[in-house]
Amino acid sequence: MEEKHPAWKLRFIVGVIMLSLAFLGMIVTDLKSEGAWLYWRVMTPFYALLCIGLSVYLRHRELTKTVWTIWHEIFHWIGLLLSVLLVHILVQIGLSSRYQAGIEVLLLLALSTFLAGVYTEPTFIAIGIALGLFIIVIALLNQYLYLILVPVILLVMISLYWMSRHNKPKKEEDRAR
Repeated sequence: MEEKHPAWKLRFIVGVIMLSLAFLGMIVTDLKSEGAWLYWRVMTPFYALLCIGLSVYLRHRELTKTVWTIWHEIFHWIGLLLSVLLVHILVQIGLSSRYQAGIEVLLLLALSTFLAGVYTEPTFIAIGIALGLFIIVIALLNQYLYLILVPVILLVMISLYWMSRHNKPKKEEDRAR
């Protein structure tokens, strides 16, 4: 019996949503640098929910193994949220500017998304790399932001499509690890 939403489609859709939100964040950062601080703080739990939701959906048939993996993922994202809280404290006491803190949260989000890809769902590796590239673009190439980001987003979407179509299910022994 064929699933209503094949796994590759859901991976692709979640990847496109995450990249679209990141691109919107780049626009917010470019137009209103102070707004980046709020935007990336709001995106942090949203990215966490997207990652955990996709992981739960893809592994819902293996409930006994999934529960342990999901708790690992939840703690992974709680660690990110606590890190964002620490950055918030640095802003409150004046050690970081709001703009700088927004970039720091984006860096933490890029790392967390990449690591979620390494340990749970390979689709997130490409998204984490794209977020890291966005940081470089913000830092070094601000005046050419849109000229560079559009091809980067297209390349990442193509790679997401390829990865989601060719992501083979792991063997039973690999899943137990």
